[in-house]
Amino acid sequence: MSTVPVNDDQILRELQTESAKWIMRTFPTRLGNGADEIEVRIQMKADAEKWVTENFELRRQGKESTPFPA
Repeated sequence: MSTVPVNDDQILRELQTESAKWIMRTFPTRLGNGADEIEVRIQMKADAEKWVTENFELRRQGKESTPFPA
């Protein structure tokens, strides 16, 4: 792990970038189950925001992020 101090804005940007990549990677799979596109987007956005919020505190404490929901 890096010994360089990281500020809150950088942590938040990194987490938001990771969550956006997760949405792009996972969206086609979730949509492929015959679900409504708008509902899938709303749910995934809520899942990603929750993940960012939970992991922001972990990262501020110097801990590792948790994995994304399946």
